[in-house]
Amino acid sequence: MGNLKFINIVSYRLAYFLTRELKHTHEKKRVYYYGLQVVIGGLVKGILLVLLTLLLGIFHSTFSVLLFFAALRIFAGGYHMDNYTRCMITSFAIFILLGLMVEYTYSYWNITALISLSVLAFAAVLISSIKWAPADTPYKPITNPAKLKNLKNLSIIVVFVWLAADILLILNQQNFYVLAGCSGMLMGAFIISPAGYRFFDFISGKRRKSDKATVSR
Repeated sequence: MGNLKFINIVSYRLAYFLTRELKHTHEKKRVYYYGLQVVIGGLVKGILLVLLTLLLGIFHSTFSVLLFFAALRIFAGGYHMDNYTRCMITSFAIFILLGLMVEYTYSYWNITALISLSVLAFAAVLISSIKWAPADTPYKPITNPAKLKNLKNLSIIVVFVWLAADILLILNQQNFYVLAGCSGMLMGAFIISPAGYRFFDFISGKRRKSDKATVSR
């Protein structure tokens, strides 16, 4: 099942109500239904993640990572799972692990290690953004050339803004946020890369055409 059942039910009933009250067409109801699934699903994921991270004592670290990740994700795009439950479990696992890593290791990083990590992370994220941003999926293709160029440029701008912020954080010895920033941005770069697509295809139980061809040979 693509989504949790109650999200489907609530979304459908609200879409039906809106269509009836506004006297819109059946096609509009489908648009409302999809939009409500996204909004309600996002709220459910957000609430559950807040509760889990509060319970584990890693709310601050996890959402710091998410903030940096989201800054790149908005423009660079990346992999989208078509199964809501699997997407939620995978997202939670990744960001909770990153949150735990930041929370319990940031104090062990010295200035040399942080600078080295930042340089490597900046190079990796910039190269990924230049080569693969914006990344889409068959479910959400981006076909407008002007939009593609604009999103790529915005992705690269985000990377340089992060670099400036990272330098300031290092100078002010904010190890926690330096590590959170590198983690979030690297995750954002990973989900737009071919390696990221292969990884999440594997999690989703899918194979891309190139993989099938390789197997058949």
